[in-house]
Amino acid sequence: GLGITDLALTTNAWRLAQRTEALWAAGLRRINVSLDSLSPERFQRLSGGLDITPTLEGIHGAVARGFEVKTNTVVMGGENDGELLHLAQFAWDLGLTPRFIELMPIGAGALATHRRVDAQQILGAFDVVPESPDEARAYGRGPADYWYHEGKKHQKLGVIGATTRNFCASCNRARLTATGGLRPCLASNLGYELRPLLRRACGEDELLNGMLLAMGLKPEGHRFEEGYAGENAMRGIGG
Repeated sequence: GLGITDLALTTNAWRLAQRTEALWAAGLRRINVSLDSLSPERFQRLSGGLDITPTLEGIHGAVARGFEVKTNTVVMGGENDGELLHLAQFAWDLGLTPRFIELMPIGAGALATHRRVDAQQILGAFDVVPESPDEARAYGRGPADYWYHEGKKHQKLGVIGATTRNFCASCNRARLTATGGLRPCLASNLGYELRPLLRRACGEDELLNGMLLAMGLKPEGHRFEEGYAGENAMRGIGG
């Protein structure tokens, strides 16, 4: 096999409601939904003109189908930083885990670094208790640190301190873009195009070789602290 033990889809969920059954039938079980605001006006502005209604319908449909769903919110000072508890409560009411992410200097984010709200400030919006050491050591959990709001097990939240809490040394993630490129690092423009291989129905060995070539391009770290910014828009690489 290809050695892939876990697969998740990151999406704005705008067409998720129509594709829920097909994704489930394909074997997908985890979905991360970008949700930067619950205000229709702010959501439209931050998403480049999208209506929030299909996104909310997609979230509800995925939950009803049985997917494990997490919401991802990029926190921006003076924009949506006053919505954090509201966004978290929305997720908790559906039995989901909300995650809040520091703004990264990638694509449009490189022009708005003055709006970054760091992980400690994000946590300041909540009355949090950290996970137990055993929970925190769980393998494959990804870059987020998880906490319980007011110590309640059903009110869990994640914080991804992409800049202030560097997690590169333990990163075990790669991203397959909508255009078939395998990106070993969100902050790097390097990757390997798998789509040509798949379209000519390549063998498993050739596909695995392409994946290994991509992972060989994974840098040691993101270099955000040096002012480095990835050139690609986050929406084009699943962020």
